[in-house]
Amino acid sequence: MKKYPLFPSQLGVFLECLTYPDTTQYNLPFQVNIDLCEDVDALVGTWKRLICATPTLRTRFEMDGEGNAWQWPDEDMPIDIPVKTMREAEAADYMQEGFVRPFDILGGEPLFRIEIIRTETQIHLLMDFHHLVVDGFSYSFMTDRGFKSFFQGTGAKQPDHLFFELAEQEEEYFASEEYRAAQDYFASSLKGADFTGLSPVSAAVGRLVSSSEYMDKKTVDEWCRKQGIDAPSLFQAAFALTLGRLARTEEPAYLTSYLNRATRQRMKVQGMLVNQVAIKANLPRDLAALDFLREMGETSARAYAMGRYPFIHLSKELGVKPRATFNFRPVKQILNLGDRKYSGTAIPRPTGQMDMNLDINLVGSDYEICATSSDAVNSEETVKGFTKAVKTVLLQILDNPAVSLQEISLTGEEEKREILALSRGETLEYNKTETWLDLFLHHVKKDSGKIAVVDSKGSFTYGELDQASDSIAAWLLEKGVRSGSFVALQMGRVKEFLAAVIAVHKVGAAYVPIDTEYPEERIHYMLEDSEAHVVLTEETIREAMTKFPDAAPMNRAVPEGRAYMIYTSGSTGKPKGVVIGHRAMLNFIHFIRKRWHLTEKSRIACHSTFSFDASVEDLYPALTVGGCVCIVPEEARRDIVEMKAFLKEHGINGGSYSTQFGQLLASGSEMMDLDYMCVGGETMTRTLNVRGPVYNAYGPTEFTVDATYFELEKGKDYASIPIGRPVSNAW
Repeated sequence: MKKYPLFPSQLGVFLECLTYPDTTQYNLPFQVNIDLCEDVDALVGTWKRLICATPTLRTRFEMDGEGNAWQWPDEDMPIDIPVKTMREAEAADYMQEGFVRPFDILGGEPLFRIEIIRTETQIHLLMDFHHLVVDGFSYSFMTDRGFKSFFQGTGAKQPDHLFFELAEQEEEYFASEEYRAAQDYFASSLKGADFTGLSPVSAAVGRLVSSSEYMDKKTVDEWCRKQGIDAPSLFQAAFALTLGRLARTEEPAYLTSYLNRATRQRMKVQGMLVNQVAIKANLPRDLAALDFLREMGETSARAYAMGRYPFIHLSKELGVKPRATFNFRPVKQILNLGDRKYSGTAIPRPTGQMDMNLDINLVGSDYEICATSSDAVNSEETVKGFTKAVKTVLLQILDNPAVSLQEISLTGEEEKREILALSRGETLEYNKTETWLDLFLHHVKKDSGKIAVVDSKGSFTYGELDQASDSIAAWLLEKGVRSGSFVALQMGRVKEFLAAVIAVHKVGAAYVPIDTEYPEERIHYMLEDSEAHVVLTEETIREAMTKFPDAAPMNRAVPEGRAYMIYTSGSTGKPKGVVIGHRAMLNFIHFIRKRWHLTEKSRIACHSTFSFDASVEDLYPALTVGGCVCIVPEEARRDIVEMKAFLKEHGINGGSYSTQFGQLLASGSEMMDLDYMCVGGETMTRTLNVRGPVYNAYGPTEFTVDATYFELEKGKDYASIPIGRPVSNAW
């Protein structure tokens, strides 16, 4: 048996199938619902005659010892078309979950599956052909005019091997001037092109997810006629603009299908002749939409004129890999039985590895805008958003062809309202005339003897913490500290730090935490820049508590007052002091109390350094519900083993950590027995093994610790972990 080379487009699919053998991306499954009165035996016989007369449907493939791929028609390939009987519900489940499965392209099995299922209400004809043996054009021709001729007994008697002969002749094209001209054209036109996608992942096997929007075909076609534009140019322009915007490039490049049937002879060939053509779009911001459509039409026409040139050759020459694809396929799948025609519908493919693919199909009287991607590359939400964005762009162009590209939005008015709603945190009601200090003092009265804070040397009860802060407050007043002043706190990881903060707030001032390990130059700068009235150290606190052991209670904190000033790292210049007021601090504390479900049983580890705003999340909310704060000693802060021991020793059930440390702490096989864990400050890259909820938080210092948060779903793997929704009362 003579063997033939593959067309380059076939070879690209063939190699990808070898790389991803267990996916169904290149399956082309359809189903047709047929009246019960039709003759099933006639349908089976027609298919067998058609397949026998169509060698490409009986193609076998192999790879020789030198790595060359070959194909040939298998004259002895068995043709099995099973007829089954099922209940309608059972048939529906089978079509969705059992019929479509990977083909073994080197195993010698047919690269087609045809089954007939008879139910109590209708006959289902199921068809699945691998893309290596059919393309969209030949598939449609086969089930329409081809099937009709064999059904009526007028089909070809002798097999036609023209497809294989054309594949063999393709080598002549590669040596032609036409090939070299196309090679030069694409190398020049695609210079600087950005074959980008919407995800950092270019190809990964996952569940194929799709999303569709619809537009009235008559309305679109009439608009195109009036503007002198063809529908493919309209849809392709909307696709290119959407891709460029979302991928943040003004020169997006992508692939689109070229029929590759320029001659009458090729139009009759059954097989995979379709080629992929690379196109680069230019998106100047001030260009009118109608002019852009015309430019896209001209660009596409030039590319199609060179469309026989294989993209697989271009990919090797330029070192690029395709990402996004666009296809205009306004052809209905029809099963033609002569005087009776039945419409086919696509059966979903379960798995694939593709990046974003947009198909324009004809469904009823509508154009279907259908985006598809592997969910390991783009999430289902991304696919839905892309489809909606393309339709939104199209509607704006149809409404105003003169609109400039920069004026075209990817979101419609309704979607904008939805996005604004998503960008608003939930409303949380509480007494806004208070400060966090009032909530703390409530528990001083209620739980005076309960432990409030623990460090490596001892603990304070709520009563002791309150009395210590009164002593320090009296000392601060003696030093001239007044409402609105800044007080620097330069202390180690000791319980007295909390007493100092409370004291500063009691006199109406704001604290400035200064890490004892900071270089002298940075400390000097912060003291000078903040104009701190006084510096509290562990030594001055001992002096204050000795001098004023029975100081009278006080509380001069007000909602409109300052609470603290924390300095940024200074990585882009000098450190910047960020002032946060009591009103913002209280809102954040109420959010943490409610969302993290803090109670009087909460024992919170404060792992963060006091000079980092994440400490606010661990130090204060627990003290407003009667909980306990456990200050992590320095040696445990830097050691995972010691940190785990600290958590167990102190019965810790919550806390926040830098993302990197938190992932190291809770990514092992042993589940962390915590009510919750929050991480933030860096990109979260893995899920954590924690009994309670895990939160990924994000926020600049200026936004009072956290701006957004996301609760991870247990047992779910994330390609990219979101930062979530705004905190309460934020927008």
